Amino acid sequence: MKKKNSIFLIIVIFTLFFVSSMNSVNAATTARPTIKVGAVGPLAITPGNDMTNGLELALEEINEDGVNVDGTVYDIELIIETSSGDLGIPDPAVGVAAGKKLIEDDDVVALIGGFRTEVVLGIMSPLILDRPFLGIGASAPIISPHFWRIGPSNVSGLARNVIDLYAYALIPDMGVRNITIVREEAAWTFAMGLGIKAACTGLAAAGVYGAGVTVNFTDDIVLPVTYKLDDVKTAMSVLKADTYQDLEVNALCTVLSGPVGKYVPQAWSSHDLPMMLAGINVESQVSTFFDETEGACYGEIELETCPPDVEPNENTAPFRTKYEDEYDELPTYTAFASYDALYVLKDALEDADSFEATDIETSLAKTDYEGTAYQIKFTSEPGPHWTVAINATTGAPYYVPILKDENDVGVPIGTFNVHDLYVPYGYGHDNRPYTIGYWAQWQQGGEKVTVWHGNDPANFNDEYSPMDDQRVFTEDYDPEWPINHSDHGWTEEQATPGYELPIVFLGLGFIITLVILQRKKQKTR
Repeated sequence: MKKKNSIFLIIVIFTLFFVSSMNSVNAATTARPTIKVGAVGPLAITPGNDMTNGLELALEEINEDGVNVDGTVYDIELIIETSSGDLGIPDPAVGVAAGKKLIEDDDVVALIGGFRTEVVLGIMSPLILDRPFLGIGASAPIISPHFWRIGPSNVSGLARNVIDLYAYALIPDMGVRNITIVREEAAWTFAMGLGIKAACTGLAAAGVYGAGVTVNFTDDIVLPVTYKLDDVKTAMSVLKADTYQDLEVNALCTVLSGPVGKYVPQAWSSHDLPMMLAGINVESQVSTFFDETEGACYGEIELETCPPDVEPNENTAPFRTKYEDEYDELPTYTAFASYDALYVLKDALEDADSFEATDIETSLAKTDYEGTAYQIKFTSEPGPHWTVAINATTGAPYYVPILKDENDVGVPIGTFNVHDLYVPYGYGHDNRPYTIGYWAQWQQGGEKVTVWHGNDPANFNDEYSPMDDQRVFTEDYDPEWPINHSDHGWTEEQATPGYELPIVFLGLGFIITLVILQRKKQKTR
């Protein structure tokens, strides 16, 4: 009997092996050739995770029919590398190494991704980048003719979004007069802070808000990206000191993109601070943020590409639904942008009928793509290369133009054509076009509601509309304020590490295991 069973088992194994081999051969003979596309981002944190998710959704759809280049149909092969360092946050050295690997070893036709100015600046060195880079996560000024910004806005565009919120809503409507900028220690936040301060104080000085009305800024609260909750609480405790109390600070303007953004609303709630919390906080875009902060973000107003209650075009809802079905959460801006980026690249490859970088970039310049949240077109105008330097006295980062090319030859500023995200509408405080974001607030029960938008949607298709006619101050702007932190707020008890329950289960499991072993031991006696 045992012999028959053994023979039967051998036959089954052989049959399965034969069938699988046939399938493998069949797959190999019908498989399409592939186009290698590289992606780089901080995979250990939200922006990198959502970048990957968006790319994978687009990849699945695109590879159903493939990409037709010069009569041959290809599949896209994604090679994704991380720029996260030991702490999960973007590390320039790790990011540059990832970019070099994708370009030099994998020989990808294009890069997608990039997050944090310091990382992108390194990858875009003329010694490294010689092919298209579709940027989706850094606000750095354009520093390479090979960079094509899918999103977000560049640093000046992001600053205009923040300025418009404060200048046309919070200052005139909510009585904000004294502001403290809370920002992470990074190059992009320093430049933004300067622009926000100059614009808001300048408008007040020009009498926009009436005679005698001034807008003041305290010293920034700067949070190193390595800070944890206790560190952030300590840094923000100065807001309770007499110095800040005397200044009557009534708004905290956040400029945050990394994990430290989770701890800011927790510290805000823990200290029971009465001022508004409104600005850029990438972590706060996450649909689970209310639960993750134990409700501490209740009342926070933050900038979004596409909040859950907004559908800018017909592509938004299908993408959002598919994303939520697949990942059980809503997409943040890097998910929207990465999904669109792969489609923009597909269209450029098919239009170019070539894998040569110059041909692909010629086609990218013609892009006019209806994305999941906004129309994607590129500018093509002179602009400088930029890099980041450090002030020797203050230690603060600042932008400076690169005046030499890869051969160490001087290059005049304005030599390179830049390919920024083009928008024909959205004229802010200085009547310059910028990509418009939405301002959403975490409200009672964890609902996120759009409370302000810099433009009336009726004007979206206009090339230019008078600035004053675009502001929305009616029922659309209805934030919950003032708030009571105790309604949903974070507490010290909730902040303790959640090890207690797992330890209980571990202990019970250990006891049960001992009992089982003891019983087995008794049976063998």
